[in-house]
Amino acid sequence: MTSGTTVSGNRSESREPPTRPTRRDRNSYAWLATGIATAALTVAVAVTPLLHFTGWRWLALALATALAASGGSAMHKSARAKPDRGFRHVDMLSVIAIVATYVWMLATIGSDEAGHRIALTAVVATLVITSRHVSGRDHTPDGGAAPRWLLPGVLCLALASLAAWWILEDLSAACSAAVAVLIIACSAGLALATPAALLVGRKRGTGIGLHVGGMAALDAARRIDTIVIDKDRTITTGELGVKSIDPIDPDHERNLRWFAGALEHGSSHPVGRAIAKLAGRGHLTNVEQQPGLGISGSVDRHPVRVGRPTWVGLESVTGVGTTVGVEVDGRALGHITVTDTVRPHARDGIAELRQLGLQPILVSDGNLLDTEHLATLVGIDAYFAELGDEQRSDLILELQKGGHTVALVGDRSTNAGALESADLAIAPSTDPGGSVADTGIGVAKLDVSVVARAIRLSRETLAKAQTNRRLALAAIVVPAPFAAVGLINPLFATLIAVVTTALIGVNSLRLRPPGPR
Repeated sequence: MTSGTTVSGNRSESREPPTRPTRRDRNSYAWLATGIATAALTVAVAVTPLLHFTGWRWLALALATALAASGGSAMHKSARAKPDRGFRHVDMLSVIAIVATYVWMLATIGSDEAGHRIALTAVVATLVITSRHVSGRDHTPDGGAAPRWLLPGVLCLALASLAAWWILEDLSAACSAAVAVLIIACSAGLALATPAALLVGRKRGTGIGLHVGGMAALDAARRIDTIVIDKDRTITTGELGVKSIDPIDPDHERNLRWFAGALEHGSSHPVGRAIAKLAGRGHLTNVEQQPGLGISGSVDRHPVRVGRPTWVGLESVTGVGTTVGVEVDGRALGHITVTDTVRPHARDGIAELRQLGLQPILVSDGNLLDTEHLATLVGIDAYFAELGDEQRSDLILELQKGGHTVALVGDRSTNAGALESADLAIAPSTDPGGSVADTGIGVAKLDVSVVARAIRLSRETLAKAQTNRRLALAAIVVPAPFAAVGLINPLFATLIAVVTTALIGVNSLRLRPPGPR
């Protein structure tokens, strides 16, 4: 990238993540709790001899039927709503497994095996209900589509085992082998793989003031190689500070501080607010804003003017920051220079971004000299001055045409269009009226160090989701052939499904919020 170019500008926002559960969330929690409680009761009645009262199997059957209907209908609706076949395959495998175990249960409802088969049906349905709850509660695509070959492959394997065992032995053994294959492949783990990681990643992020929009944001955070940073509130605090006080006569420095600081208490300008910190308020009278020039008034009955150096009879000063002149009782006392206040850890934050493989680019609506100075302070080589929102959008599009994947960090009040153009938008979660889209990350503070942590957390969450997905696929592909040849029965297949789901949950919970480096 080239450094230091000049254009001109224009101006024109992300949401605070909801902290309270919505009505939909509460309903989902209630549905899950009811499902788990019903499953526990069903299993207890079905497999505990002491609970085998008159008509116990009909009660257990009714409860298992309710669970199967609830899990099956939810996944069927979910499958129909998804345009992507890979996502539909995950849900349809769950539906098929529930139907298969339910029919297998009904076939032996009058036998001694009925209790165990009712329990298996209840457990399989509850796994599906749990996966549906986790994948749907964040209202984001419940990522982790199954490979296109998985559904037809599982069905072919189940049908082949059914036919082979029926020919070689009997229908009971054939059904047992086929059902075991389908239970292993019911994909509760596969359906949970991505949503569980995303859910934990969001929880970890909330604790450090981050909100990840969705899987698209995680993927964008993985792919970005360039990060465009608006200086305001990222590198700087967003407020000006006094850089230097230069009296004409060294003996007048105290008066220069007092009168300028006291008068600026009557100003709302950012430069005035910075100078006002030099002194107390004093007794102000006749305070007037002089458009384009500065401010005038009386401090403790002394006439004071603070503004353009030439307005108070001083020479203009060229340099970093904004320099004003101060006049008291008709006599020029000297200059005061204010500049952006750089965040204490900004340079470390930029170094973190480089460690993540990102090329930082600084953009500002300020002048070239100030922008160059700020870039040098924090260790950024590429910078662009006097850029408004439209020009920032153009810069991002130009970078994208050059083959770069670009993130933009800035608030929406000055970067609305540029944030829309970026592959990854990182904006304050407290911007009024804004929202964190699926492709965005919300941060409580735009501090560049926090931004680096947000990108690290996003990448680690995505890596965790990919690990979960590989684990879930392995838990289907490896044991399914053993189930087909009769080495794994439906009970052991259910245990594999439960353990896989638990492992995915535990692996997701191992995700930790990134701390400062």
